[in-house]
Amino acid sequence: MSRLFALLARDPGRLAGVVILTLLASLVEGAGLLLLVPLLTIVGVDVPVDGPLGTVADAVEGALAAVGLPLVLPVVLAVYVVVVAGQSGLRYLERVRSTALVEDLKADLREEVFEVVARADWPYHLRTRGSDLLQVLNDEVFRVGDASTQALGILTTGLTAAVYLAVAFYLSPLASGVAAVTALLLLFLLRARAARSRAAGQAWSDAAEGVYFTASEFLAGLKTAKSHAAEGRHTRAFGRETRRLADSWVQSARSYADVQFFFTTGAVVVLSLLVWLALEVIRLEAAALLVLIFIFLRVIPRFSSLQNSLQYLANALPALDRVDGVLAEAGAAAEGGGSGAGSGAESGAGPGTGPGAEGTAAIPLAEGIRVEDVTYAYLPEVEAGVAPPVLREVTLEIPARRTTALVGVSGGGKTTLADLLLGLLRPDQGRILVDGTPLDALDLAAWRRGIGYVAQESFLFNDTIRQNLLPDGGAGQGAGDDGRGAGDNALLEALRTARLDTFVQGLPAGLDTVVGERGVRLSGGERQRLALARALVRRPRLLVLDEATSALDYESEDLIRQALERLHGETTVVMITHRLPLARDADRIYVLDRGQVVQSGTWNELAAADGRFRELAAAATRGPDS
Repeated sequence: MSRLFALLARDPGRLAGVVILTLLASLVEGAGLLLLVPLLTIVGVDVPVDGPLGTVADAVEGALAAVGLPLVLPVVLAVYVVVVAGQSGLRYLERVRSTALVEDLKADLREEVFEVVARADWPYHLRTRGSDLLQVLNDEVFRVGDASTQALGILTTGLTAAVYLAVAFYLSPLASGVAAVTALLLLFLLRARAARSRAAGQAWSDAAEGVYFTASEFLAGLKTAKSHAAEGRHTRAFGRETRRLADSWVQSARSYADVQFFFTTGAVVVLSLLVWLALEVIRLEAAALLVLIFIFLRVIPRFSSLQNSLQYLANALPALDRVDGVLAEAGAAAEGGGSGAGSGAESGAGPGTGPGAEGTAAIPLAEGIRVEDVTYAYLPEVEAGVAPPVLREVTLEIPARRTTALVGVSGGGKTTLADLLLGLLRPDQGRILVDGTPLDALDLAAWRRGIGYVAQESFLFNDTIRQNLLPDGGAGQGAGDDGRGAGDNALLEALRTARLDTFVQGLPAGLDTVVGERGVRLSGGERQRLALARALVRRPRLLVLDEATSALDYESEDLIRQALERLHGETTVVMITHRLPLARDADRIYVLDRGQVVQSGTWNELAAADGRFRELAAAATRGPDS
């Protein structure tokens, strides 16, 4: 619970306000309890009063006389109504403010988790399932918010019960003490149920994680599943996870019901003991006994609510553990060099010069990139002894404003090398130099701001073509809030370079055509060329193409090759391809095989020499691309 209150205490002023309102409402409620019988006595109801209640009755009578109010039933009832209304008003304010406090806590916590995850390095995301993060952002943060509400409820219930008990002790210390000790003993005996609630909460979190993963995996591979008529398999898997989630919730409900049963039974015992003590041992007067029974009838539900809240907190603790775990693990994996959620933020019209260049200008690439003796391994595979490092002592040069091609069969390490150039991964050994400066020493956000990257399977947003092209979704465009006007010229030029301008202009909505989720309304080739245009809009200093033409027909690929020719001398291009003809015009070609550079040179040099390149070229002429 201390962790929950630590979260709530992030806004100490509002938390203090809730506590003060709760305390005032509890005090006013206690005052109303004390006033009930004395006020009735004052107006002539025949209830003998002496002792503590007599003292209160005399005080009330004196207060009413001091303000000149007559001792008549309407006035007395009006006073009581005012007290109760005041207490209700304070409770209203307390509930509204506590709800606002918790909702802001959930919003802040979601933003914090999202930001920390966004700042985490690429290896963290490689080992973490996206569905698990979604489950934490949605369900677990929601449960933490509910647990915070319960924590505030414990505070409210505890203060109210304390005021009730104080009034009860004022009336009869002995009877109240025995009843309070018995109730606390009952709470103590039920404490073991909290462990069961926590176990049930852990089972719920695990089951919810399974539901998210099963659903997200199916939706991500929906086309494949339907193509193989495998919907039934996924439906059954989802059904199993959903049933497991339902069973865990039933277990939680059973735990709550068990506690409620035992506590209610125990409460009857406590109340019976109280009445017996008051009548047979203490011989309490009727008025005091009436108020005492009324108080404990009000206190018992408070204790029951307190126990339920404690059970719920125990059930929700695994959710808090998971949120804390993500914050800790993702925070420990934060990228250095100032890269954050916006580390991949694109610049505007030019790298580091457009309005989208957030803060730090893109790093110039004047001389080139040197990869020196770089070795990289995906640790789980290497430590298990089932795979060698992906890259082993790779050394190569990427001159500025030239085209460098990386070729080789799948699994040779080409994409891993591209990830290292992007700063997504860091070498286990060796280093990467940008204009002579180690990449690790650079601001990664500034470095990536000058990079255009096109992957083999590029991601498109469920938005318009315009918004998919605009840097940062159009933020900061000088031509207007929606990026129209002069900004369209840059978009159309990029589309022209990617040989997609005629297609887009032929659409009824043009640039405002919605492409669907992941670009599903476009063909594979159109998606790839749109992704290339998106990279070119940034006018990048470094353009990385990772099998970017794999989905294109040969005619479209030739058009892309012509576009790349026009970039020659202006942009540093790193091209990863298994289609060797696309690398023909590269200034230098590196052949990677099993994580090592086995050959390098120009097209003519490699074609004339015996080696791996000639084997790849021969294989390409014997059959279709693989």
